[in-house]
Amino acid sequence: MYYAINQDNQNLEAYCSFLNEIVNTGNIYYANLFKEIISQTQNLIHTHDYYKVSSERFGIVKFFAHFPDVIKEIDVNNIKSEDFQKLSSCFESKFCTAS
Repeated sequence: MYYAINQDNQNLEAYCSFLNEIVNTGNIYYANLFKEIISQTQNLIHTHDYYKVSSERFGIVKFFAHFPDVIKEIDVNNIKSEDFQKLSSCFESKFCTAS
């Protein structure tokens, strides 16, 4: 159990780094990765069907599902830099409260 929780935290930290890379440099590869994540999270929020979430993205999608107001505002086909900054603030709240 500890390993699973620790692994989720490490994965979230990696996604936080990817998001910072998008915000700071406009990395297209990571931006496309987050399009997929946002799309799956929006679907999860709408359907509550965890079985439709890909297993490789489950942890991050489950994390972002805790921020429905932020996720629902994002247009997946037209993601703006402000949207990535809002997603980044979700991570800040997670890591600030986890300490």
